[in-house]
Amino acid sequence: MEHKQIAAYKERGILADTPAGLTIVGDNSTEANSPVALAHNLAMAELELKLADISAKLADAVAKLAAIASAVAVLVGAKK
Repeated sequence: MEHKQIAAYKERGILADTPAGLTIVGDNSTEANSPVALAHNLAMAELELKLADISAKLADAVAKLAAIASAVAVLVGAKK
């Protein structure tokens, strides 16, 4: 559920997007230091860090899977 103050920020066009596409209250906004904006932006920063960690782990898993698939292809080719 969206907080009513964040909805008001959205209506006034003072929100920005992070690189991961999360919505934050823009730094140049006069509302950027309000308790709601600070709490919201902090929560989004935490999510951004968690998303980056998940992305890194996913990229590592994909690389390992590709290496396994390559090894399997070599083994299958050797059996022919």
